[in-house]
Amino acid sequence: NGEQVLEAVIENVPAPSGGANGPLRVLLLDCHYDDYRGAGNIIQVVDGSLKKGDKITSCVSGQHFEVLELGMNTPTPRTTPKLHAGQVGYMITNVRDVRSSKVGDTLHHRGDSVDPLPGFRAAKPMVFQGLFPVNSDDFDKLRAAISKLTLNDASVTAAAENSTALGAGFRCGFLGLLHADVFHQRLQEEFGAEIIATAPTVPYRIKHENDGQIEDCTSPLVVPSGGFPRNTIIEEPLVEATIICQPHVVGKVVELCMDRRGEQLEQNFLDDSRVILRYKLPLGEVAADFADELKSRSSG
Repeated sequence: NGEQVLEAVIENVPAPSGGANGPLRVLLLDCHYDDYRGAGNIIQVVDGSLKKGDKITSCVSGQHFEVLELGMNTPTPRTTPKLHAGQVGYMITNVRDVRSSKVGDTLHHRGDSVDPLPGFRAAKPMVFQGLFPVNSDDFDKLRAAISKLTLNDASVTAAAENSTALGAGFRCGFLGLLHADVFHQRLQEEFGAEIIATAPTVPYRIKHENDGQIEDCTSPLVVPSGGFPRNTIIEEPLVEATIICQPHVVGKVVELCMDRRGEQLEQNFLDDSRVILRYKLPLGEVAADFADELKSRSSG
């Protein structure tokens, strides 16, 4: 029952190790958006103590905040003047910008020098799409929707983009095709945003031989109309794909992989009904319609 679970937690889960008098370190666990107060942060005080009115700084962005409100969810929000080491609660700051909060960030008192808490690593988007409103008048609505969604999905990147055909929109980076599809559905279902999404692209790395500069290219719009100079090197990301299929469709799958510039690494029979294929494939080929073609040739 519930009492036994709570007793087991007390006995088996170690107590917080942070001292109340040490330098402050706060872990940002989650974020949500409030129409009236802006970004609301769910935090865990790992070391030290945090009080209302404290001036704090982000380890990731270096941005400064002032704590306007502290509290706990019990489960209804209940304000408190102070949170000490080991406590989990919510925090409202004077910064309303939803992009100011990064889940996994470490916060500390302004002026202190502390080591960030382990575990935070910025996500690296690998699939990019242009998102444009169906009606150009809805650009501000789309911008607000994307800003609110990226608050609790920090792995999505968004930058303004202008297209001669589609007008003003955003260039968004996702972890993969499924991630992009879920983001599109959330835009439509939670915010009613009708969007046009361009074909997915992957990041390319461009090396200019004449000056040795390296730049990342995530959009075809940055490619000059006359193309790059002849001595420019363009690198593309590769993936190692593992495909398990039935023996009678191996030929069709191999043909698909070869058509997509794949390099075979392995082909083995797991048993009488399954074959494992490992290929090195360009990510740009996989991000297009590779999955649909694979389902079509293997009958699902």
